[in-house]
Amino acid sequence: MWSNIMTCPQGNLISFSLNVEAPMGMGDDTAANNIQFSCTDGTIVKNKAKEWGKYGDWSKRCPAGGICGIQTKVEPVQEPGKSEAEYFKMDLSNSIVIFLIFSCCVWDTESRSYNAILTVSNGGKWGDWGKEEFCPEGYARAFSIKAQKKQGIKDDTGLNGIRLECESGAVIESTVGKEGKWSRIKRCPEGNLNSFTLNVEPPKGAGDDTAANNIQFTCTDGTVLKGEAKEWGKYGDWSKHCPAGGICGIQTKVEAPKKAADNTGLNDVQFYCCE
Repeated sequence: MWSNIMTCPQGNLISFSLNVEAPMGMGDDTAANNIQFSCTDGTIVKNKAKEWGKYGDWSKRCPAGGICGIQTKVEPVQEPGKSEAEYFKMDLSNSIVIFLIFSCCVWDTESRSYNAILTVSNGGKWGDWGKEEFCPEGYARAFSIKAQKKQGIKDDTGLNGIRLECESGAVIESTVGKEGKWSRIKRCPEGNLNSFTLNVEPPKGAGDDTAANNIQFTCTDGTVLKGEAKEWGKYGDWSKHCPAGGICGIQTKVEAPKKAADNTGLNDVQFYCCE
């Protein structure tokens, strides 16, 4: 039977995770059992279904816009005495879902002109710069961060990602590290994000490096917004303010994960201003 419709409070569906039971051998296989989606506002929506399996990793997020298409892989119901050819002539409404592909519809996030680039001088030294990503229109008015909690004797990586929420509802991000969880969205009461400062731990030598740990923004109305993360470092100087308009794009510098080594996640970030 079809379930009730689950709806995002705001925005669109942008990523998913699938609950799948591993092959049982001679047992009763079920494959996919349930699915959960994330929305652009950070909400997780999930329906009620019996779950014999486990949820895997979350898919990548739509870079802008949201999910707009679906493709499923299903196994037809097998009945004794029917050939393989006959299976594929059957009504697939009773089939088993094996695999899912969702398509994203995105606006052009790379073709905006900008009037300034905001940088700070205390960014970490490790990693590579990712792609620049821009709001499809307007400015960024909110943000969230992906940060790892303190790991004790294990490797700490600190800040791993930054997302910007645009006026249109689109959510943009550049390169993101694999560790940590996304925080709540912090939103300007009025106006747009227009400057920032980065909390960075200096290199520790033989110790556990974390590089960037947290970030603060100012809004055009004067409000200061701060991420929710463990801070081993110190805040450096504030960037310049956008000369007009507000922040409309982002580019992050992230160290790719290394096995059995000291990882740092996000090291540095720069933002683009549009009029």
